[in-house]
Amino acid sequence: MKIGKMDPYIREEGMIYEKEICETEFSKKGLSEFHKKHSDKYLVVTLLDRLSAQTFDKSGTWPATDDGDDFPPTGAYVNKRDGRRVDPDRLVLALIDVKNVLDYIKFFEDELDVASLWEKENEEEDEE
Repeated sequence: MKIGKMDPYIREEGMIYEKEICETEFSKKGLSEFHKKHSDKYLVVTLLDRLSAQTFDKSGTWPATDDGDDFPPTGAYVNKRDGRRVDPDRLVLALIDVKNVLDYIKFFEDELDVASLWEKENEEEDEE
């Protein structure tokens, strides 16, 4: 699923890459391809639900906050709670609200398309 279909908030400094961010697949492969095209920039996506926030990049995930409510790091960041350190001048950040971050971590790590998960969440919202 393309990041743009997930209604991301892109910080002002990343807006010059808005089109490319929105066309990037929300997957390790998609984030890696963005990095290959824009080697001077590093795209990370932070998903937030009402209790937690997790940062996703081309190698895995890590908690976006320092409180204890987030999930353990995954992928290349197992045992690295701080994740990847990126020079702020290179960082391009997209924020996306979801209902359950943990579901997205599982899909992301299993390299599954999150489209069905996104659609299910949004159908539930429409019913409420």
